[in-house]
Amino acid sequence: MSARVAWIRRARAAAAAILLVAAPRVAHTQERILVQGILDIEGWSTDSASRLLARNEGRASGLARLCVWSAFEPVSGVVAYLQMEVAGGSALEEGTEVGIEQGGLRYTRSRALVVDAGMIAPIVGMYANRHLSTRNPLIGEPDGYVVAYPLGVRVSGKTETLDYRIGVISLPVYNERYMPEPTATPHIAAGAGVTPHPGVRVGVSGTIGPWLDDATPAAALDGRSWRGYEQRVAAADAEWSVGYLDLRGELAHAWHEVPGHSKMVHGTSWYGEGSYAFTPRVFAALRVERNDYPYLKPVGTRWPARSMVVGNGEVGAGYRLAAGQALKVSYRRDRWGVPSAGGRQLPDGHALAVQLSTAFDLLDLIASARGR
Repeated sequence: MSARVAWIRRARAAAAAILLVAAPRVAHTQERILVQGILDIEGWSTDSASRLLARNEGRASGLARLCVWSAFEPVSGVVAYLQMEVAGGSALEEGTEVGIEQGGLRYTRSRALVVDAGMIAPIVGMYANRHLSTRNPLIGEPDGYVVAYPLGVRVSGKTETLDYRIGVISLPVYNERYMPEPTATPHIAAGAGVTPHPGVRVGVSGTIGPWLDDATPAAALDGRSWRGYEQRVAAADAEWSVGYLDLRGELAHAWHEVPGHSKMVHGTSWYGEGSYAFTPRVFAALRVERNDYPYLKPVGTRWPARSMVVGNGEVGAGYRLAAGQALKVSYRRDRWGVPSAGGRQLPDGHALAVQLSTAFDLLDLIASARGR
């Protein structure tokens, strides 16, 4: 068992103990405690070969996912928070996934000055705000915007027209499908946005720092330390909401110093998304994405860093069954524009998915059970 896995399991057990101890006391401190969650049930039917979309080797599969977050305000302006997720089913590569999404302390001086410390939300990009199924109008997520929660310290705030965030975080922007899992080390990250009119926002963000794994063999580092190879990421995002229509998009460009390459290797990723509510209950959405970024995993001591080009799109519809409960169905296709190492084209794929999401407030459920 790796140290990281052991740490996650210990933290999970501690978090569970805290919630179990806190629950009987909610009648006295309900105004200072928040325990909420989302239960997702999904069914999948995919092809068997796509590097991006295939699940369970193409056989019908399913999963159940429980996400729970809690917050406690011991004194005014200071909040301790924790978000955990556990999932299991044949649609997952590992069968079972357990992890802590976020956890830390937040100090709020005012709307314009908020300080977070711990395992915090990413600073680069804005998709993390819609990672939860109740905020995502579709079922899938953009491949180029993997949500990873680094350790760090962030200062953020907003006014009527401006918002900002800046901090020191432990991880670069990475996708484990195309890059080594990085070793934690300090990175500078910042972002800002402007809202010139209600429903309209544009923003920028970026980060800089090492991106390699300290376990990379010395023979593959071309005589330099793993910390000596730098990543730079610049991103832009935009949102426009009018009436029942919501449009969003993000664009990111990354530069990487790669062993054996005299020039920085770079790539681009973007997605655009639109959703429309036909009635208070019925909605539909569409997302398109294109990624043109390098494959940054070593082959022995060599770093091919060849371009990986993939485009994919997802279309879906949903029906809100009740407050906090929605049923969604979506269809997704991908198209690869790069040959594999053997010269053959990487296979395109498809995925059909259905999802039932139910949001709940644990304290309300406990209060209701006591009242019966």
